[in-house]
Amino acid sequence: MSDGGVLLAKLAFALHQMTWLATYAIAAFGAGQRLLAPLAMADLDAGLRTSLRIAAGIGVFVVVLFLLAATGLLVSNAVLLPVLAGLAAAAAHGVSVVRSSRRIPVWIRPGQVSLRAWFWVLLILLSVIPLLTRALQIPFQFDELMYHLPTARDWAREGGLTVNESLRYPLSAFNFHLLYAAALVLGNDVFAHLIHAFAGVLVAVGVFSVGRRYFDRRVGFLAAVQTIVATLWFYETAYVDLGVGLFLFFGFAALALAREQRDARWIYVAAFFAGLAVGTKYQGLFYLPVLALLVLAVERRPSVLVRAALVLFFVGGYWYLRNLWVSGDPLHPIGGGLFGYWLWNADDLKTQYRDLDGVRGWPEWSLCVAAASVFFLKGSSGIYRGMVAAALGSVLIWILVSGYPRYLVPVYPLLALLSAFVFVRVFDLIGLGSGVGALSARLGRPWRVVLPSVLLLVIGFSYIDDAKLGWGRIAPIAEARDALLRQRFAAYEILSDVDPDAGLRVFQLGFEGEIYYFPVPVIGDWFGPGRYSEVARRLGDGAQLAEYLASMDTNALLINRRHPSFADLALDPDIDRYFTLVRRTDRAELYRLKDRG
Repeated sequence: MSDGGVLLAKLAFALHQMTWLATYAIAAFGAGQRLLAPLAMADLDAGLRTSLRIAAGIGVFVVVLFLLAATGLLVSNAVLLPVLAGLAAAAAHGVSVVRSSRRIPVWIRPGQVSLRAWFWVLLILLSVIPLLTRALQIPFQFDELMYHLPTARDWAREGGLTVNESLRYPLSAFNFHLLYAAALVLGNDVFAHLIHAFAGVLVAVGVFSVGRRYFDRRVGFLAAVQTIVATLWFYETAYVDLGVGLFLFFGFAALALAREQRDARWIYVAAFFAGLAVGTKYQGLFYLPVLALLVLAVERRPSVLVRAALVLFFVGGYWYLRNLWVSGDPLHPIGGGLFGYWLWNADDLKTQYRDLDGVRGWPEWSLCVAAASVFFLKGSSGIYRGMVAAALGSVLIWILVSGYPRYLVPVYPLLALLSAFVFVRVFDLIGLGSGVGALSARLGRPWRVVLPSVLLLVIGFSYIDDAKLGWGRIAPIAEARDALLRQRFAAYEILSDVDPDAGLRVFQLGFEGEIYYFPVPVIGDWFGPGRYSEVARRLGDGAQLAEYLASMDTNALLINRRHPSFADLALDPDIDRYFTLVRRTDRAELYRLKDRG
């Protein structure tokens, strides 16, 4: 295909994916609008009102998809039903708006938007380009290939919830995985990236609106930019961290509205979002105590609190009940020491904690500025004090139980709001705000156009390499996807050339970050029943190795010769007595167990 043909194919692919995303967003808006219809939202700006509705609609989709998956109805026709219902609700809302105003609403009229406003619109659109190229890449990242997408793929294949014991985390809190499974039911794993990235964009919109509502436009804009920059890497993944952040942030926003409007129904909305967060990832539990204390600061009526707790449990608790039913541990594998181990053992858990201790760190330096927010508590509003308590309390819990920066991502929006507030306040206190205004007034009109244009170009050029890398990983057709995967993933390269009817069941060493692309059943990991250590210590004895692999119901061994732990492992000199070498490359070796009959 010519360069022009590739360009057109990628643009068509991007347009196709954006159409999917627009459909998803509109349907979620419709579902969320119906859920939140009884609440007073007229005084909320369009950004907060819309993002709240879409986030709530995503939550509705999660609950519906769980019911479908739990009953074995996770199939394409059933998956499309809530989407169609959401689209119908959105259309009905649009018709009601037109009827009530007796005209089709027009938000932008000729001459209404200033040149300065168009400049910022262009700046934002330019910033979106690398976000899109990131999200449109085929799945490449380690954890999404190790267990996020494999879990969703298994559910999509089976049409319902399954437990794949060969994955590192066969049980967990999986709310966001339901959305990925729906995307895979419809045959689109790239859309899983867009679902995750869209959660981040929604949070940024919500952060801007919350910042503007409770502080000013400058705080909102700076906080939104910080949020996007701090989470940019996640836009190219089908992880769930931005999903937890989506639900947690809008849970806090709903709580702020409950205090502001004195309406207990917002407490139920906050509980709904909190339940979705704890049902998306175990780490959502970290921040539940902080949210609970803030709820008590706003509402103490037992009847309201009990109903809120039931809402939270209904949308987040089912995964923990499922875990308890399957393994005896509602927090598998974390609770093994208390509830008993299943698949993992005590050594596995110790190793996991040791690995996490090795990646302790701090978030972006600009977010750490939020710590200075305590110096502005005097005379502040209740919303501000609650925000400080929520953010810094969450950080304290994070330091005590984890310290892994990725687990703090759900709190980034609150930290961004507080750090932006500190920056703006300090900026004003030292007089830079008035100084910049005076300088702008003294500059002539040409300079007021030239300087922002230079800024625009600098930002644009800073994104070129990132955008080019992402653009190169977009695979609009099957041939391009296959070529990218062969280049990147050694296991895919070898296994794709094996006869699909050969009946391979592979034990892999060192390819846990490629599981999603294995076209055959696979087992093998550092933890769990298929531990690498069990195979590694038998490599020098072909008979023992063959016996062990057969006992694991596998008939092939795939070794990653680029992995530092397995690059120099020596095999039994008589390995040919027990195995047939299927294929060897400079990156991997594939052996098949000989017939023992």
